[in-house]
Amino acid sequence: MQALEIMAIRDDLRARLGGDWSHDSGGEDLDRIVVDEFGGEALSFATGQADLPLDAQERLRAFAVVLNDVVGAHPACRVVLSGKADPRAMWMPSHPRDNLELSALRAASVASIFRQAAPVTVSGLHVVGLGEVGTQAPGKLTAGERDEYYRRYRTVSVEIRVNVVELGEHGAQSQ
Repeated sequence: MQALEIMAIRDDLRARLGGDWSHDSGGEDLDRIVVDEFGGEALSFATGQADLPLDAQERLRAFAVVLNDVVGAHPACRVVLSGKADPRAMWMPSHPRDNLELSALRAASVASIFRQAAPVTVSGLHVVGLGEVGTQAPGKLTAGERDEYYRRYRTVSVEIRVNVVELGEHGAQSQ
């Protein structure tokens, strides 16, 4: 029974997030949806930066409103923001000191945008810094090509998870 409830929530999430928010890299996991494109485009941070360009912030604000509706309709849903950094080593004497800290700051930056656009979402929001992801660029790239190569790793993804324990509690309460 619980698997059917999870599938129904996942279908509802996909329907509500449709259109520009439908990119789902969550695979076959029934209890989660991972969104890593917003307004038809992935988020990307500048090298060493935790703040997004204004156009990306606007896309996130629009997504936050939709996400707020989704989480409000499904109390067993939780949102995990996973910040990432490219695989180039980084060490600074001030913050962010390294890629792990930078990736956490990126996720926190997105959380702030969500909080401003749709404050209710924050109650089920978790911020995670994953540090370095990806592989080193091939050696024979120009500076511009190298930056474009690493751009795909300087991101934040949004994972909407169904808390199966809470789902059981909510289901038991409604019976």
